[in-house]
Amino acid sequence: MMKHPHVPAVLAMVLGSRTGLTVGLCAILAGLHLVWPDVTRVVSIGLSMAFCIMAFASLVSLKESQKTIFYCILSFSCAACSIMGTLMSAQWEWVLAILLGSGLGWGITRSVSMIHLPQLMAFFHALVGMATALLGVVLVALHGLFSTTIPMQTRAELAIGGVMAAITLTGSLIAGAKLHGWLKQDFSSFIPRHGLLLTTALSLSISILMMIWPNMWSMFALLLVSGLWGIVVVLPIGGADMPVVISLLNACSGWATLGIGFSLQHPLFIVVGSIVGFSGAVLSWMMCKGMNRSLMDVIFPTPSSSDGPTSPAHEGSVQTLSPEDAAFVLSSASRVVIIPGYGMAAAHAQHVLQELNEKMSENGITVHYAIHPVAGRMPGHMNVLLAEAKVPYESMLELDESNMELAQSDVVLIIGANDIVNTLAKDATSSIYGMPIFHLEKVKTVLFIKRSMAAGYAGLDNPLFYQPNTFMVFGDGKKVCTDILKHM
Repeated sequence: MMKHPHVPAVLAMVLGSRTGLTVGLCAILAGLHLVWPDVTRVVSIGLSMAFCIMAFASLVSLKESQKTIFYCILSFSCAACSIMGTLMSAQWEWVLAILLGSGLGWGITRSVSMIHLPQLMAFFHALVGMATALLGVVLVALHGLFSTTIPMQTRAELAIGGVMAAITLTGSLIAGAKLHGWLKQDFSSFIPRHGLLLTTALSLSISILMMIWPNMWSMFALLLVSGLWGIVVVLPIGGADMPVVISLLNACSGWATLGIGFSLQHPLFIVVGSIVGFSGAVLSWMMCKGMNRSLMDVIFPTPSSSDGPTSPAHEGSVQTLSPEDAAFVLSSASRVVIIPGYGMAAAHAQHVLQELNEKMSENGITVHYAIHPVAGRMPGHMNVLLAEAKVPYESMLELDESNMELAQSDVVLIIGANDIVNTLAKDATSSIYGMPIFHLEKVKTVLFIKRSMAAGYAGLDNPLFYQPNTFMVFGDGKKVCTDILKHM
């Protein structure tokens, strides 16, 4: 629907002022609640689900994605209106809790920089898991401490939701800690495969116990063992696979919401949980395909594949250039491709890199950005950073499009990337063999902006560094780009 040429214009005309529409819609729903409370609840839930779907649909392009947050606000506002009766009769502690949570969320997100966005997403996933787990505990408590009156279907839904919620909680906390550098040790050798199988068997056994004999103690045991399962699974996974793990935990949070939604018989939980669960699962599959790895290899890594062995250094010397020389090389080109990696994010270089792009475009140089599906620390990490720097969506090329453009480019500027251009991916003896990479064989000149000769997340040296047409520009990414821009 959002791809239709007339739909965005019609929506813009209908929606008008975003703030005015949000307040007006809530006022209308509040007024209707006084007259037809049951009808208002159904209408509010329907509008909430519709705006949630529109939020996802608006992500088809960078221009339309600017409306995504607005649709999310509308969806949340309508969801709040659907429980207006409960809120109006609630005690002041409820309102205080809602205001406190909103304030904390606003303050945290405003204070976190874009470089820490993957860790923030991981910790937010943990909050979803915690909230869903607590909902499961409350539902069991409502039926009594030792109760067999819970229907079998509800027992199964609580068991599934509880398992997914606990995995999401502990797994997301471990993933966030690893992304932030708090857990740097390789744990793959400490947690053998049979340990994973043991915790899996325990979790399944307690899930069956929860369905046969539902009570508070079995629910607590289910959450405890499932939480342990989340720790044991995520802890050995290497940093290179963290984008897949974040996406997979996103899917788990959706499945947890879905299971509890069935128990609550709430359509909003069911629909949103289904969307998040399925989209996260599909994205995980797409990222594994982009890395030429199976999901089982990511979840159950061997000690040699968690972060990859450090390869021996290649023989030969590297060629270096100063920023002034790099500016001359770029000025002499007619077609340039920029390949960003996590180093660009770490250096906060996206804004000055876009200024460099604009300067080259003014000089008649055709410039594109090549985006690898697993570049960065989470799905779409590079796209988010470049969008923040106002990079046009049309300038960002995916892997296949990028390789076609690279075949006719004069210069490739690589900033903070390593594994996604590592030619060892073509070596059958390498741990990253088969991983899709950018093909730079036909490029005349390759410029690398790096702090040092350190290997990437896979721990492998890159033979591309020692090619005769490759030149290294050492230094902080932001400073180097600024110096290049001065000499353009």
